[in-house]
Parts: sequence; C-alpha cells; structure tokens
Amino acid sequence: MTKAQKDQYWMNCIQKCRVSGLSDYAWCHQNGISTSSFYYNIKRLRRNASAVPASVPKVLKK
Repeated sequence: MTKAQKDQYWMNCIQKCRVSGLSDYAWCHQNGISTSSFYYNIKRLRRNASAVPASVPKVLKK
C-alpha cells in the first residue's frame, strides 16, 4: 500500500466513524481497529496537513 493509499484508507475510516453516530471507541471496536491506531492516524494526518505550505503568488519579472 502506497503512502497515498494509506492516507486515503485512514481518512475514509475517520469519516465513517465520525458520521456513524457511535463513539470512536465503539466504532473502532465494531470495525476491528485499535483505538491507539485510530488516534495515531488522526494525529499523523493533522500534522501532515499542517505541514503543507500555503501557495505563494508568483512574482513576474519584467
């Protein structure tokens, strides 16, 4: 699994959990995912998202 596929897998899991109406613990338990892995990946994805630099407008040279 590539890094992008892993990121997408965890984003899907997090989204499914959050819209399920269940607590994180209950959803993870039902889906066979350890809560420590779930929270680790939330933290990892948030950290990676904040590491993306904002776009900088190009300066045109004359």
